[in-house]
Amino acid sequence: MSAEGARAPTGEHTKSYGAPIDGARRGAPALGVVLMLWGDDVAVATEPLLRSVTAMGYDLIELPLFGTDESDLADVRRRVTDAGLRCTVNTALPPGLSLLQPEQRTATVDFLTRIATQARTLGANLVCGPLLAPVGDLPDIAPGPRERESACAGLRAASRRAADVDVTLALEPLNRFESAFPTTVAEASALVDAVGAENLGLLLDTFHMNIEERDPAAAIRQAGRRIRHFHCSENDRGPVGSGHVNWQATRAALLDAGYDGDLVVESFGNTVPAISRACCVWRPLAADPAALAQESARYLQRLWKGTSLSDSLPGARRENAVGKTATFGPSQ
Repeated sequence: MSAEGARAPTGEHTKSYGAPIDGARRGAPALGVVLMLWGDDVAVATEPLLRSVTAMGYDLIELPLFGTDESDLADVRRRVTDAGLRCTVNTALPPGLSLLQPEQRTATVDFLTRIATQARTLGANLVCGPLLAPVGDLPDIAPGPRERESACAGLRAASRRAADVDVTLALEPLNRFESAFPTTVAEASALVDAVGAENLGLLLDTFHMNIEERDPAAAIRQAGRRIRHFHCSENDRGPVGSGHVNWQATRAALLDAGYDGDLVVESFGNTVPAISRACCVWRPLAADPAALAQESARYLQRLWKGTSLSDSLPGARRENAVGKTATFGPSQ
């Protein structure tokens, strides 16, 4: 079963991974936002919150699943659908699980299988995140051939299981302070190619690329059709468009890569201890989560329309590092 041919229940969104689309002819991408901006459990997805997300102009909500949730997932799915949204799922491995370690591989594949099955219960057909090892699980030395071969075998098995429930897996390379492998788009791309599963691709995240890639736009183009999901995140995790990520270059690279999937705003609140600690978010990134989500949606909507962005965010016109005024509008 390929990701292109995954069956989706009636009314669910499906993606095509066909030929690249000319940016002048394609419409705006669907926008999403992670629920972890508000909390780390799907129970946070209340009807009022989901309705507010829809009112901001979002098309989907990305729900966190970490294998410990006891919520009625069918009811969560109903709330998401009733709000006019669809969902994707992000996950992370708990301590003691790793596809990099052969002795932990079977249990880790079982964990990812449970997450994929739960995702389908929620109506999602994509599970994304750092699928190889727990965030922050840093070894004494860099992973070698043994660990990489184990990762390959584990991802192949997990992809096969996910295909059984029509779910695509999107592997996310994290920065070096959160992960030992993969940390670059090139490393993750090589791993995806080695696995060779049609329902395995990449989740790229501008926050991590801003740290690890010498040329993030070039990395996006090189990833090409491997990209199955995309996270929009500022260099400081603040509102999209308020930092120094080059969003015009990012947009152009995604179009050149032929990416026709979702753009999901990823940031995290500093009021949920587990999230604040895991993501090192120690200060407020906006007035409140809703303000960050709203400002990010407005910026991305204007970015994709190719119109001037100078009034889409407070401070979008500002001094750059060399003291010259930078206006974030369409490229000339």
